[in-house]
Amino acid sequence: MPAWVGLFLVLTACALQEGQLQENVHVIKNNPGGTVIDYAMTSLHYQEEGSIVRFEGYCDSACTLLLGLPADKLCIYKGASFGFHRPYGASKQANKAAEEYLYSQYPDWVRRWISDQGGLQSRIKRMPFEEASAHIKRCGHNREPVTPSIEEWIKDDAMRYPGDA
Repeated sequence: MPAWVGLFLVLTACALQEGQLQENVHVIKNNPGGTVIDYAMTSLHYQEEGSIVRFEGYCDSACTLLLGLPADKLCIYKGASFGFHRPYGASKQANKAAEEYLYSQYPDWVRRWISDQGGLQSRIKRMPFEEASAHIKRCGHNREPVTPSIEEWIKDDAMRYPGDA
């Protein structure tokens, strides 16, 4: 096979793979949250599509439900933080149900941290990057899924077709 055909195939594969990865990466940056039901649906959607979630800024309120996604699908950048508070805005009974749902979805380390802070209160309690990064892998540094570089693809292609290089 001519080298230019191999290069074309490699570039096409890279473009397709990059497009697929970009579709399934969600960047959370300075997100104030919203309703528990909306974020429950978002979390379910991300889990079903196998999304990677990158926390790059603050993630407050119901946004923190995303911490319940599989740990291998989460990563955190320096400066990210999480703000927790008691649900409000609905009836007393609905707020209680929302709080129970939040607790049921958080991983153990989040529940422990909330408990250590005195539980969910009306005011936001912020989990800093330093605490969260002890439980969520940091983005980059070969610790998250990445697309191989074009150099790696070319090197791999040359090894398979040495006569064409």
